[in-house]
Amino acid sequence: MTHAIGRHDSRGFLSIAAPFFISLGLFLFSIFIPPLGILSPVPLYYSLVTHGQKTGLLTIALCSLAILAITGERDALFFLVFCGLMAVVLAESFKRRACLRSAIGAATLAPLIAGAIIALAINIFSDTGILKVLDNNASEAIAAITESYKSAGADPQLVDWVERNSDMLKDVVGRIFFGMTAVSLFFTVIINCLIIKILSLRFGWGAHFTDDSLANFRTPEYLVWPAIAGGIFVLLIGGAWATAGINLLLITGAIYLIQGVAITHHFFLRSNLPIILKAIGYFLLFSQPPLLLAVCCLGLADVWANFRKIEAGNG
Repeated sequence: MTHAIGRHDSRGFLSIAAPFFISLGLFLFSIFIPPLGILSPVPLYYSLVTHGQKTGLLTIALCSLAILAITGERDALFFLVFCGLMAVVLAESFKRRACLRSAIGAATLAPLIAGAIIALAINIFSDTGILKVLDNNASEAIAAITESYKSAGADPQLVDWVERNSDMLKDVVGRIFFGMTAVSLFFTVIINCLIIKILSLRFGWGAHFTDDSLANFRTPEYLVWPAIAGGIFVLLIGGAWATAGINLLLITGAIYLIQGVAITHHFFLRSNLPIILKAIGYFLLFSQPPLLLAVCCLGLADVWANFRKIEAGNG
């Protein structure tokens, strides 16, 4: 099926139908292998860019209807907002020759805003209310985590601590839900852009962003102000402002983490280290939380230090 997608010059039925079946399959099989679901926008993006907006939108609509029939309206709405809309924004950004940084920002914000509007509508018109829905989802997530710990033979004291502090954990999940959703969307967009580039180069689609060198990635300088504001809200004000501050720190922290990874990648490329040592370095980086925190701080420090000597406005 991947081969069928690679034939970007074909306008046959298989070339048009393949994105539908692949995207639908990735989304449905995410029930068994969760990471597959985040790749669902890739075939939709291909359809939009290669076969045009009408065919691409039809593919998204048919996938949503199929999911509605198979798993219900909740999953169908999720697919439409978070997979379909993401693919549409990325495709439009590509057609308008936007830079990758702008495309990632737009493709993250669009589903986030649409999801917030839907959540607000649910809160207004539903008897349940969005807060109750979030509370139920948090309870289900904590129960699932507890069961997974038990089945994995985790330390009984850890399982007992999770069960005893479930109310506190639910409160934490509720407070950081917006930030974690934004961060998840951000990384999902980045992963989709990476897969699009790999497939585009492999099959000659010509459908990837050409200014996408990770080594040159740099965030806008004004982003430092939301990070500073988040720290002030958490440390000095408290209350609801602290909740807003935590979410701001989560979002800006994720972005500066990518910048820190870009700096690390830049110096790895310039070094004469053997590829095996570079691979070990990346493995340690992404497997050790303290190193990730240090890399995030490196990305933030780059606002002032400009380690790669990138001119303002580039990257």
